[in-house]
Amino acid sequence: MADINRGTFYLHYKDINDMTEQLENDILIQYESLLKRYAPSELAQNPYDILYHLILFTATYKDLFKTLLRPGGNISFLVKIKALFRRTYLEVWATSKTSHSQAQIEYSYDFLAGGFVGMIESWILSDTPETPEELAALSTDIMLACFRSLL
Repeated sequence: MADINRGTFYLHYKDINDMTEQLENDILIQYESLLKRYAPSELAQNPYDILYHLILFTATYKDLFKTLLRPGGNISFLVKIKALFRRTYLEVWATSKTSHSQAQIEYSYDFLAGGFVGMIESWILSDTPETPEELAALSTDIMLACFRSLL
C-alpha cells in the first residue's frame, strides 16, 4: 500500500480508519468462508483441519495481522473474531447432551475461543518459529481435552 498516492487512496477510503475497517471486514469474511466449509460438529470431533486452515490463512497475512494487532491497536478486531467463532460454533455445545448448564458451556467456549485467539495473537506478534501445523496440533490437543470434560 505504500506505493499508492494520496489521490488513489482517497478514491477507495475515507481515511486510515476506513481502510483499517475494510481490511478487518475482509479478513472476517475470509474467516467466515473458512468456517462454513466445516460442519460445526466437526469442531468437537476433530478440530485439527478447521484450526489448521484458520492458522494457515492467518500465516498468509501475518504482516497485515501484525499491523492490526500491534500493541495499542484496536482491540475490537479481536472481539469481532471471537464473536464470529462464537456464532458459528457455540450451537454445537449448546445442543449437545451434557449435564453441564448452558452457562458452564458458554464460559468454557469463551475460555477456549479466547485462548485460541490469544495464542494466535502471541504467535503473530512474537515471530516464534512454530509452523501452522504445530499450532493446529497443540490447539487440537487443548480443545479436545476441554470437549471431553464437557460432553
